[in-house]
Amino acid sequence: MKYSLSSISTLFSLAALAAITSGLSAQVTTNPVGYVTLDVLPGTGTGRVTTPMSIPLYQPASGVGGATTGVINGVTSNSITVTDAGWTAAELSTEAAPYIIRITSGNAEGRNLLISSATSNTSSIAYIDLPSSSLDSLIDLGISEGSDTFEIITCGTLSSIFGAPSSDGIVGGATIDQADQLIFMDGGTILQCYFDTDLGYWTIVSGRNQPDLSNQVLMPDSGLLFMRKAASPSSFVLTGSVPQTRRDITVNAAGLTFYASAWPADTTLAATGIADIDGWQISSSSTVLGSADTVKTFVNGTATTYYHDGTNWRKVDGRNPAISDDVVIAAGSAILISKTSPHVSDSFLSQPAPYSL
Repeated sequence: MKYSLSSISTLFSLAALAAITSGLSAQVTTNPVGYVTLDVLPGTGTGRVTTPMSIPLYQPASGVGGATTGVINGVTSNSITVTDAGWTAAELSTEAAPYIIRITSGNAEGRNLLISSATSNTSSIAYIDLPSSSLDSLIDLGISEGSDTFEIITCGTLSSIFGAPSSDGIVGGATIDQADQLIFMDGGTILQCYFDTDLGYWTIVSGRNQPDLSNQVLMPDSGLLFMRKAASPSSFVLTGSVPQTRRDITVNAAGLTFYASAWPADTTLAATGIADIDGWQISSSSTVLGSADTVKTFVNGTATTYYHDGTNWRKVDGRNPAISDDVVIAAGSAILISKTSPHVSDSFLSQPAPYSL
């Protein structure tokens, strides 16, 4: 995965210089902005090669008539109230242009919530789509009314991020056998999608019913796998702002979680904090499949599985697997978390940003 971070890197450098000259920690008062180029590995022409991807920058909301930042004044099980927000009915829930409320302070800092509708009242209310497998009520997040803050950001979709077939983008086809494939999770469901050139839109791989998934949301916390079949590379340029808050994400109680390394900076396996989540199953043996929770990385198309022995991450390989704490999780990539031993409930994972601004 190659990243063009010239604009972002320049702002990082300016922040570091200011810190050196002033003797203070590196801080800036405005969000660094820039772009990333997500490079996709070529396939073989007959077989697919996997590139893990995520969205390491975010888009502040534009074109919204009401407030895009502010204080949360009220919380119910599935809605957030903002006094005098000035939103018009449904302006935050257009199917082709979805928005997210990102909590920017308090217990739920870094949590992204998809808006399903907004009202135009004196105290505007944004109703939230709760992930079916992870969150029963917004109240469970511990949001403090009257003090915790929010930001409205744009939510990417299949069509807004990947578009239609082009010479340097995706390859579509009349069937999945001819096309590139994207695999990701929507709630607790794994979706396998491709661009059907006969239908003229993104759709699901299997089944007689082939719905138009062009407006399928791609949440910033969820990674995806780009399965490239064409024997040529491709790339996608994303622009946006650098995240300044921590991340607050959900790891499913059982089965797979598509974890997004949604930072514009590399991190390590140990630094993810995944082994510290509630209910993580460790193992003292390298023969762990079926007995311990694992993570899987994809580097240059090759998948590698790791487990945690209670002290260190280790590769599932050989009798004396080497310590793997420093394995790099590339910026804008993704890994698969596999919960072999189901926990009683989904787990929350909070991560500080791997940089200072």
